[in-house]
Amino acid sequence: MRRPTRRRWSGFTLLELLVVVLIIGIILTFILVAAQDAVRAAEYRQTQALITKLEAALNDRLEALLATSVDINPAHQFVASVQNPLFGQGNQPPFLPGGGARAMVIARFDYIKAELPDVFLVQSDPLYPINFAGLPYPGTPITQAAPGIVAPPPGYAPFILPLGNAIQNAQQSGGSSFGAGNIAVPSGSGIFGASYAAASGIYAQLGYLPTGYDGADNNGNGLIDELAEGILSASQQQQQQILANIQALAAHHTHKTARAEMLYALLVSGRSPLGTPFRPEDFNNPREVRDTDGDGLLEFVDAWGEPLQFYRWPIHFHSDIQKGSAPYQGFEARQQNSLDTNQQLIAPAWFWNLSAGRVSNNAAMFQQFFTSLVDPNWPNTAFGQAWDRGNYYPRRAFFSRFLIASSGPDKLLGIARSDPYWVAGRETDTNYSLYNASTQDDGTGPGPPDMSQTGLTPIHQIILIENEATGYDPNRPAGPFGLFQAEPQGTAATAFLQASAQDDITNQQVKGPGGLP
Repeated sequence: MRRPTRRRWSGFTLLELLVVVLIIGIILTFILVAAQDAVRAAEYRQTQALITKLEAALNDRLEALLATSVDINPAHQFVASVQNPLFGQGNQPPFLPGGGARAMVIARFDYIKAELPDVFLVQSDPLYPINFAGLPYPGTPITQAAPGIVAPPPGYAPFILPLGNAIQNAQQSGGSSFGAGNIAVPSGSGIFGASYAAASGIYAQLGYLPTGYDGADNNGNGLIDELAEGILSASQQQQQQILANIQALAAHHTHKTARAEMLYALLVSGRSPLGTPFRPEDFNNPREVRDTDGDGLLEFVDAWGEPLQFYRWPIHFHSDIQKGSAPYQGFEARQQNSLDTNQQLIAPAWFWNLSAGRVSNNAAMFQQFFTSLVDPNWPNTAFGQAWDRGNYYPRRAFFSRFLIASSGPDKLLGIARSDPYWVAGRETDTNYSLYNASTQDDGTGPGPPDMSQTGLTPIHQIILIENEATGYDPNRPAGPFGLFQAEPQGTAATAFLQASAQDDITNQQVKGPGGLP
């Protein structure tokens, strides 16, 4: 008799199950990696799109500014004047008359800086809580008023724009005038580094009434658009709110947001005669505009929530467009400064003090107010690799295009800032809130500022380090020309900045790392 056969139930062994799970895991890993890459690519595209949009608006603004005529005043002529190599021999004057072409270049720098400020500091001043990187022009303020004109208070006169606008004329025997005149002139076109129109975008966000950013002296005290005018006709409740907003600004503002806030003020909330290219409703997406530090000022932000950084003339930034601080290789064509097409600012007679073997006082004065003229590679480059094909004059004709930069997904900007400082490979942010209008950066009185000093203020640091947008260590002492020099290659600070820059996204380097679009 046949026994009934048992039916064998087929199934998976433990090994087979493990293989299946492993295959599924590998597939899921590929899917997750692909999804993360897609998200990362979308973040890059979003940030690049915003930067491109802002770049187009800035290009339009800059073209309009360059098409506007500028006026030369005696202060521009003084800075443009040439030091007399025979001074001290007989009755030789200290300065020879400056060329009109160089004075025009300096006037143009003065105008562009005022109309296109790129950064600001919160300062402890009762009437002007914001300083847009404006240094005091040395000299004695004008106090004698012309009919119908009120002289500005002496403490504010050195900061009124254009340079030297409210400083007494100290006529030089060689024909150069240190200041603007001896009779009070109107309150100028701006104060503390920005024109009244450019500053209006910040004042409006702080809640000032229109009398506080209309470009007029509404209370007849010789000042324009100060805090007193911002609350001139406000109710007591409105005044308290405006003052509370300013206190919040001072308490919460972080310096890393200032450039993004300045860019928003210029392009969205300002009251410039040139108009603003955008309206607030054009940026309703919190992934593009937000107030990350709670100071009441809106910022342009990237896809990772970090404020964008805006630099007006980042002369030492190395990109696909401009040479930056990299040395020439052989006899490449020298880059030219678009604001100095005739190379007035690198003429040896004006730029270099031959007898002292250093930058002249007037060139140092220009660098104090505007931007560096010194090649940081000199004198450490081999012959033929310096900007001027030699190792005698540390100078160059700078080409510079404004820069809008995102720190990328690592949220670490590869451009040094004077504040925050690099501590243990991370950024630490400390407010610059102690700078006061009465602080004089130079105690020598009328005459060129002493650039050999080492006690530079935060404003100095911004102008001489931060605006140049390169790998600087702000803790280093001043170099041989009174300027902070580039950090030597191979140091920890430089290595950190270079590593941080690998995923930065800028308008000068369109693609992100790894060839991402």
